Amino acid sequence: MKALVLIFVILNFIYANEEYVDLGIRGQMHEIKEKSFLTLLNEKAQAFNYKEWKKKTLEAIDKSLIIKSEIGNCKKNNQWIFDPTITIEEDIKMPYFNKILYKKGDRYNPLIENNINFRRYIFFINADDEKQLALAYKYSNAAQIITVKGNLLNLKKYSIPAAIYREKIEGKAFKINCLPTVYTQDGSTFKVNEYKLDDK
Repeated sequence: MKALVLIFVILNFIYANEEYVDLGIRGQMHEIKEKSFLTLLNEKAQAFNYKEWKKKTLEAIDKSLIIKSEIGNCKKNNQWIFDPTITIEEDIKMPYFNKILYKKGDRYNPLIENNINFRRYIFFINADDEKQLALAYKYSNAAQIITVKGNLLNLKKYSIPAAIYREKIEGKAFKINCLPTVYTQDGSTFKVNEYKLDDK
Protein backbone atom coordinates (compact mmCIF):
# COMPACT_ATOMS: atom_id res chain seq x y z
CA MET A 1 0.00 0.00 0.00
CA LYS A 2 2.85 2.41 0.85
CA ALA A 3 4.54 1.61 -2.47
CA LEU A 4 1.34 2.42 -4.36
CA VAL A 5 1.00 5.78 -2.60
CA LEU A 6 4.61 6.57 -3.38
CA ILE A 7 4.10 5.80 -7.08
CA PHE A 8 1.14 8.21 -7.27
CA VAL A 9 3.17 10.91 -5.52
CA ILE A 10 5.98 10.51 -8.05
CA LEU A 11 3.59 10.54 -11.02
CA ASN A 12 1.91 13.66 -9.70
CA PHE A 13 5.29 15.36 -9.30
CA ILE A 14 6.31 14.47 -12.85
CA TYR A 15 3.10 15.44 -14.62
CA ALA A 16 1.65 18.16 -12.36
CA ASN A 17 3.15 21.00 -14.34
CA GLU A 18 2.73 19.44 -17.76
CA GLU A 19 0.27 21.13 -20.10
CA TYR A 20 -2.24 19.03 -22.03
CA VAL A 21 -1.88 19.25 -25.78
CA ASP A 22 -4.91 19.16 -28.06
CA LEU A 23 -4.12 16.37 -30.51
CA GLY A 24 -6.99 17.38 -32.77
CA ILE A 25 -9.52 15.13 -34.45
CA ARG A 26 -8.46 12.03 -36.30
CA GLY A 27 -10.87 9.93 -38.35
CA GLN A 28 -14.53 10.45 -39.20
CA MET A 29 -16.89 11.88 -36.56
CA HIS A 30 -20.32 10.34 -35.97
CA GLU A 31 -23.29 11.88 -34.22
CA ILE A 32 -24.24 10.15 -30.96
CA LYS A 33 -27.79 8.87 -31.48
CA GLU A 34 -28.23 6.95 -28.24
CA LYS A 35 -31.05 8.14 -26.00
CA SER A 36 -30.18 9.70 -22.69
CA PHE A 37 -31.00 7.88 -19.50
CA LEU A 38 -33.55 10.56 -18.59
CA THR A 39 -35.27 10.16 -21.97
CA LEU A 40 -35.53 6.40 -21.48
CA LEU A 41 -37.04 6.89 -18.03
CA ASN A 42 -39.63 9.32 -19.37
CA GLU A 43 -40.61 6.95 -22.17
CA LYS A 44 -41.05 4.03 -19.74
CA ALA A 45 -43.07 6.19 -17.38
CA GLN A 46 -45.41 7.23 -20.18
CA ALA A 47 -45.81 3.63 -21.35
CA PHE A 48 -46.59 2.36 -17.82
CA ASN A 49 -50.24 1.39 -17.44
CA TYR A 50 -51.10 2.11 -13.81
CA LYS A 51 -54.68 0.78 -14.03
CA GLU A 52 -53.51 -2.53 -15.48
CA TRP A 53 -50.77 -2.83 -12.85
CA LYS A 54 -53.25 -2.07 -10.05
CA LYS A 55 -55.71 -4.62 -11.42
CA LYS A 56 -53.10 -7.40 -11.60
CA THR A 57 -51.77 -6.54 -8.13
CA LEU A 58 -55.23 -6.70 -6.55
CA GLU A 59 -55.96 -9.99 -8.35
CA ALA A 60 -52.71 -11.46 -7.00
CA ILE A 61 -53.59 -10.33 -3.46
CA ASP A 62 -57.08 -11.84 -3.74
CA LYS A 63 -55.64 -15.17 -4.91
CA SER A 64 -53.16 -15.24 -2.03
CA LEU A 65 -56.06 -14.97 0.45
CA ILE A 66 -57.86 -18.01 -0.91
CA ILE A 67 -57.08 -21.32 0.79
CA LYS A 68 -57.65 -24.36 -1.39
CA SER A 69 -58.50 -27.79 -0.02
CA GLU A 70 -60.17 -30.96 -1.21
CA ILE A 71 -62.00 -31.34 2.11
CA GLY A 72 -65.71 -30.84 1.47
CA ASN A 73 -68.68 -29.93 3.64
CA CYS A 74 -70.16 -32.57 5.93
CA LYS A 75 -73.06 -34.54 4.43
CA LYS A 76 -74.24 -35.94 7.76
CA ASN A 77 -73.87 -35.40 11.48
CA ASN A 78 -71.25 -37.65 13.04
CA GLN A 79 -69.42 -38.02 16.35
CA TRP A 80 -66.30 -40.03 17.07
CA ILE A 81 -63.24 -40.18 19.33
CA PHE A 82 -59.80 -39.17 18.11
CA ASP A 83 -56.83 -40.62 20.01
CA PRO A 84 -53.60 -38.73 19.12
CA THR A 85 -51.42 -41.51 20.55
CA ILE A 86 -48.71 -42.72 18.17
CA THR A 87 -46.24 -45.60 18.24
CA ILE A 88 -42.58 -44.59 18.17
CA GLU A 89 -41.01 -46.11 15.04
CA GLU A 90 -37.37 -45.69 16.08
CA ASP A 91 -35.39 -44.70 19.17
CA ILE A 92 -35.46 -40.96 19.86
CA LYS A 93 -32.27 -39.75 21.47
CA MET A 94 -31.39 -36.48 23.16
CA PRO A 95 -28.78 -34.65 21.03
CA TYR A 96 -25.17 -34.60 22.36
CA PHE A 97 -26.01 -36.69 25.44
CA ASN A 98 -26.90 -39.88 23.55
CA LYS A 99 -29.71 -40.42 26.05
CA ILE A 100 -32.75 -42.31 24.79
CA LEU A 101 -35.93 -40.31 25.41
CA TYR A 102 -38.32 -42.77 23.79
CA LYS A 103 -37.63 -46.31 22.63
CA LYS A 104 -38.90 -47.89 19.45
CA GLY A 105 -42.33 -49.34 20.10
CA ASP A 106 -43.18 -46.89 22.92
CA ARG A 107 -46.64 -45.32 22.87
CA TYR A 108 -46.58 -41.52 22.85
CA ASN A 109 -49.54 -39.25 23.54
CA PRO A 110 -48.65 -35.54 23.10
CA LEU A 111 -51.52 -34.40 25.33
CA ILE A 112 -50.17 -36.42 28.26
CA GLU A 113 -46.43 -36.16 27.65
CA ASN A 114 -46.53 -32.38 27.10
CA ASN A 115 -49.29 -31.68 29.62
CA ILE A 116 -51.43 -30.01 26.93
CA ASN A 117 -54.89 -28.81 27.86
CA PHE A 118 -57.06 -27.20 25.17
CA ARG A 119 -59.54 -25.13 27.17
CA ARG A 120 -61.40 -24.00 24.05
CA TYR A 121 -63.12 -25.82 21.21
CA ILE A 122 -61.09 -26.20 18.03
CA PHE A 123 -63.40 -25.25 15.18
CA PHE A 124 -62.41 -26.11 11.57
CA ILE A 125 -64.44 -24.27 8.91
CA ASN A 126 -64.96 -23.49 5.25
CA ALA A 127 -64.77 -19.69 4.95
CA ASP A 128 -66.82 -19.74 1.74
CA ASP A 129 -69.84 -21.22 3.52
CA GLU A 130 -72.10 -18.52 4.97
CA LYS A 131 -73.69 -20.89 7.50
CA GLN A 132 -70.32 -22.00 8.81
CA LEU A 133 -69.18 -18.38 9.13
CA ALA A 134 -72.31 -17.53 11.14
CA LEU A 135 -71.75 -20.53 13.42
CA ALA A 136 -68.07 -19.68 13.87
CA TYR A 137 -69.00 -16.12 14.80
CA LYS A 138 -71.52 -17.39 17.37
CA TYR A 139 -68.88 -19.52 19.13
CA SER A 140 -65.78 -17.40 18.42
CA ASN A 141 -65.44 -16.41 22.10
CA ALA A 142 -65.32 -20.06 23.18
CA ALA A 143 -63.45 -21.58 20.26
CA GLN A 144 -60.24 -21.37 18.29
CA ILE A 145 -61.36 -20.94 14.68
CA ILE A 146 -59.17 -22.52 12.01
CA THR A 147 -59.88 -21.86 8.33
CA VAL A 148 -59.31 -24.99 6.27
CA LYS A 149 -60.51 -23.61 2.94
CA GLY A 150 -62.13 -20.56 1.40
CA ASN A 151 -61.51 -16.84 1.05
CA LEU A 152 -60.06 -15.24 4.18
CA LEU A 153 -61.70 -11.93 3.28
CA ASN A 154 -65.07 -13.49 4.16
CA LEU A 155 -63.97 -13.64 7.81
CA LYS A 156 -63.79 -9.86 7.84
CA LYS A 157 -67.57 -9.60 7.44
CA TYR A 158 -68.04 -11.22 10.84
CA SER A 159 -64.78 -9.94 12.38
CA ILE A 160 -63.77 -13.52 13.12
CA PRO A 161 -60.19 -14.00 14.30
CA ALA A 162 -59.00 -17.23 12.71
CA ALA A 163 -55.85 -19.22 12.19
CA ILE A 164 -54.95 -20.79 8.84
CA TYR A 165 -54.98 -24.57 8.44
CA ARG A 166 -51.54 -25.92 7.48
CA GLU A 167 -51.31 -29.41 6.07
CA LYS A 168 -47.90 -30.08 7.66
CA ILE A 169 -48.99 -28.92 11.12
CA GLU A 170 -52.74 -29.04 11.81
CA GLY A 171 -53.11 -31.61 9.03
CA LYS A 172 -50.84 -34.02 10.90
CA ALA A 173 -52.10 -33.21 14.40
CA PHE A 174 -55.83 -33.56 13.61
CA LYS A 175 -57.92 -35.70 11.31
CA ILE A 176 -60.41 -33.63 9.33
CA ASN A 177 -62.87 -35.54 7.15
CA CYS A 178 -65.33 -32.74 6.39
CA LEU A 179 -66.36 -29.23 7.41
CA PRO A 180 -67.35 -27.94 9.84
CA THR A 181 -65.61 -30.13 12.42
CA VAL A 182 -65.27 -29.34 16.11
CA TYR A 183 -62.62 -30.90 18.37
CA THR A 184 -63.13 -30.95 22.14
CA GLN A 185 -60.39 -32.30 24.39
CA ASP A 186 -61.44 -35.00 26.82
CA GLY A 187 -58.40 -35.94 28.85
CA SER A 188 -55.96 -37.78 26.59
CA THR A 189 -58.35 -37.89 23.61
CA PHE A 190 -60.64 -35.60 21.61
CA LYS A 191 -64.36 -35.75 21.03
CA VAL A 192 -64.94 -34.94 17.39
CA ASN A 193 -68.23 -33.61 16.04
CA GLU A 194 -68.94 -33.27 12.33
CA TYR A 195 -71.99 -31.21 11.41
CA LYS A 196 -74.24 -31.13 8.41
CA LEU A 197 -75.69 -27.64 8.43
CA ASP A 198 -79.21 -27.53 7.03
CA ASP A 199 -80.50 -24.72 4.87
CA LYS A 200 -82.61 -23.17 7.61
